[in-house]
Amino acid sequence: MWHRAVTRDDVPYERIFLNIDIDLIKQLSTPKTDLYRCFDVSDPKEINILNLGSDAFDDYVNFCDELIPTLDKDAYGNDIHQRILLAEILLLANKVHKIKKQPRNIIPPFLEKVTHFIDENLADDLSLAAFSKHFYLNSTYLDRYFKRYMGLSLHQYVTEKRIEQAKQLLRAGKNVTEVCAKSGFGNYSNFIRSFNKRVGISPGKYRTKYQSK
Repeated sequence: MWHRAVTRDDVPYERIFLNIDIDLIKQLSTPKTDLYRCFDVSDPKEINILNLGSDAFDDYVNFCDELIPTLDKDAYGNDIHQRILLAEILLLANKVHKIKKQPRNIIPPFLEKVTHFIDENLADDLSLAAFSKHFYLNSTYLDRYFKRYMGLSLHQYVTEKRIEQAKQLLRAGKNVTEVCAKSGFGNYSNFIRSFNKRVGISPGKYRTKYQSK
């Protein structure tokens, strides 16, 4: 689920975030140690947040501080060093995931219904008018309320979910035209443009990339 940071306006903060490809996580995993487990949420409405204790937080920051300088350099052994550090970070996350209980969901129950409605109807009409009709609310109010908590407008959120759906279908070998329809993109050109913008390559090239593996 997409989210935003909820912070106090008068307190500065810093973020350290990593974008790790699922395939890489699987490569770093072993038959006995599934490093993707901490990201696998069985309930699609659940927000998968890990609260690090002070020791785990310090470890995470130290791993990241060691990892970041290696990303833009081609020095000998950097690729191995990166994989070791990523494995350490993923191990840390999974250990915290195993021993910590999930915090209470801070998303209002009504928005859980909205996100569930989106998940169940990705291939259908998800315009603001459709939301307004289904939930009996003014579309402008609903859109603002959604963005207040989710950090994205309804249109942006729906598009991101549809792109994720498209990626899953493409990895499964579906053809681009079929994926366009099943992901809810009524316009083929819009699908190609939106996918390219968010993923960095065309749907066809993305499909070929995964079919060749």
